[in-house]
Amino acid sequence: MRKTAQDNTKQFSLSFVTIASVMIFISLAWTNIATGAWNPIIGIPQPNFGVNENPPPSPSPWSAGIQGFYYVCPSCAGSTDTSNPYGWPTQPRLSIPNPIPAGSVVELHGQYNGDYLTITAQGTLTLPVFLRGIAGERPTISRQTKISGSYLIIENIIFGPSDNNDMLFGLSIPETNHFITIRDCEFSGNLGRSGGITIGTWSYSGNSDASDILLHNLQLHALGDINSPIDQDKHCVTVNGSVNNLWLVNSEMARCSGDGIQIEAQQGKRDKIHHIYVGKNTSHDHKQTGMWIKHATDVIFSENTIYGHRPGNSSFGQGTGFQYGPEYVWFLANKIYNNNVGIGISSNDPPGDGTELFIIGNLIHTIHNQTDSTDPYNTGCIMIRGGTNRYIFNNTCYDYDSGINALSSTGKYIIYNNIFSNRTIINGYDIYIPSQSSLASNLRNTLIYNSVGLRINWNGSLKTDWNSFITSTNEGTGCFSTDPRFASPASQDFHLQGTSPAIDTGSANVAGAYDTFYQRYGIRIDKDMDKRERPYGSAWDIGAYEYPPPSVPTINLIRANQ
Repeated sequence: MRKTAQDNTKQFSLSFVTIASVMIFISLAWTNIATGAWNPIIGIPQPNFGVNENPPPSPSPWSAGIQGFYYVCPSCAGSTDTSNPYGWPTQPRLSIPNPIPAGSVVELHGQYNGDYLTITAQGTLTLPVFLRGIAGERPTISRQTKISGSYLIIENIIFGPSDNNDMLFGLSIPETNHFITIRDCEFSGNLGRSGGITIGTWSYSGNSDASDILLHNLQLHALGDINSPIDQDKHCVTVNGSVNNLWLVNSEMARCSGDGIQIEAQQGKRDKIHHIYVGKNTSHDHKQTGMWIKHATDVIFSENTIYGHRPGNSSFGQGTGFQYGPEYVWFLANKIYNNNVGIGISSNDPPGDGTELFIIGNLIHTIHNQTDSTDPYNTGCIMIRGGTNRYIFNNTCYDYDSGINALSSTGKYIIYNNIFSNRTIINGYDIYIPSQSSLASNLRNTLIYNSVGLRINWNGSLKTDWNSFITSTNEGTGCFSTDPRFASPASQDFHLQGTSPAIDTGSANVAGAYDTFYQRYGIRIDKDMDKRERPYGSAWDIGAYEYPPPSVPTINLIRANQ
């Protein structure tokens, strides 16, 4: 560990040095012990830092200062930094050391008020820095906090305002910082300011970046006023400037007066924000959307649950989506429901728009416009006004005003292996591609089943049966209208029953998109929402799930088919 001038003062006896040496050895031995394997998320690689690293246990007994372990409690009586370089439970330090040497563990207690706080970590891969509270008695930081350094893990801390008038709180990780993990923390706000987490800097124009940032198992909520008459744009998580290799996983974002996460690279800087992984989060009831992208490249939204977004003065009520033409965006195996629009793709931002969009294996249901259910620009399981090449494969959409409203007149829509069932609006559309972009598009191996009948608008021509659609367009191969026989739509179980016509009737032509993902990221995503391999049987199934569901023993199926 790095020595400080205070380490060499005469007040520390030989016995202290001996104890310190033992504790340093324990720290080195403990920091990289894994407590559990990474729980895979479809299409998202394991983070490079912050999953398995754990701090050594607190000293026991802890009755004197011990090198490498800091006990800090500014709200405790008698806390002081004078002749107290480390602190211990009965004699806490007043402040967090700055900088924090490699391998250190800083244990926080109490309340941290004031204006600004900079945390400078000098961690390394083998000697990371831990800044932590104790689970069950988390300290609260009510200061605007900035991270500086590398190989830092922050855990078990509450970040939020001291009162409703507080305007200086929240956490920022600007450019030049790398390998930073925030885990098991809570972020709250007030009606005036968002707080939350900001990665990168809006005005940044340098050559550095913020990279290898992990946000894991967080709660972010109540940031800003979701009922504000103005567009506050207060996001739970904001990504600006120059950022790459960012993970936001296993977290909950709720009731922010903006988006759950907004990723914004700005016009002409699309390559400055790339490889952003957002997986297995729950994001709901925001003023804008659950998750949103502007510009940026290589963004993956996977296995998230997104609900509770309605139109207002800040959005048209989309669960997730993007605008301004980001490149290589992937929506994989997300559950999206109770929104005005499921996935909404807004206008491009030329010049240099991105071209590749993939919507694969999502479950989208209960999608209804609260004001005008026939407005194609503001409703639909999938609503597309932008993008160029759009690949829409193996999604299940149930209980909707419209299925796909594809309104951009440029590029193409490749639509395979989807289920659309239970459209509730008679004059809504299952597929709406009214422009000539339909001439470059494909609609195949898709099941559409509604009591109100089939409605497809293809290049301005309305078709209400498959025969006339196929005859007039040369599209529709493998498409049909039969009850998909879901397990239990009433209980939101959209697995296929064994008699479902969607089994083994999909097209293998979707495999090219899965290969593209593997070639680009080195991960296979040929899986359904239960992570079962596709195709599981003799051919691809249609919809978000392969048959059989995991609860059906495979061995019994094999025997039944012999």
